[in-house]
Amino acid sequence: MSATFWDRFADRYARQPIKDQASYDEKLRLITGLLTPQSRVLDIGCGTGGMAAALAPFAAQVVGIDSSEKMLDYARAKARGVANLRLVQTDLAGFEETGFDVILALSLLHLLPDWRGMIAEIYARLPEGGAFVSNTVCIADASWKLRLLLPLGARLRLMPPLQCFSQPALETALRDAGFELEKVWNPGGGKTAFIIARKPRYS
Repeated sequence: MSATFWDRFADRYARQPIKDQASYDEKLRLITGLLTPQSRVLDIGCGTGGMAAALAPFAAQVVGIDSSEKMLDYARAKARGVANLRLVQTDLAGFEETGFDVILALSLLHLLPDWRGMIAEIYARLPEGGAFVSNTVCIADASWKLRLLLPLGARLRLMPPLQCFSQPALETALRDAGFELEKVWNPGGGKTAFIIARKPRYS
């Protein structure tokens, strides 16, 4: 996914209010419930850094990575004075650091052509008992009108290309990678799937 698109979109994205505050608050509650004061958190595609900054008080360290420099400019403003929040301009392929207990991919998987590969990479990086949190738009579960409009929006460069897969396909991919699904929730009953998946302990 092009960092150029997100650099161009960053100002508009940063101005958008949270559409569903109640759902956002519940996601935050569920994620903080996974954390301890010793936890290290990796937020992949952290964007303007709102979630990373919100989680920092509950963890030992939060690292947010994003390919867009302009998105990170907004994130850096939120990170001022937050000693345990670090931001890095990169994607997961270019980020070699390990040792994270919780990995987030919020509003990300549906933007990636190789979203299954991303799931497998995250599984490989987590320790046993580690948690993966995703929030994913499952386009295949949307109305036919929306499925027709989204490719048009991508061609007009009004939005990035989106991958069309269903929530059952997403859940299957997580299980195939080795994860156990701990929490599956559809905020607002819509096409978005919020999932907490756990890497099993084998010893």
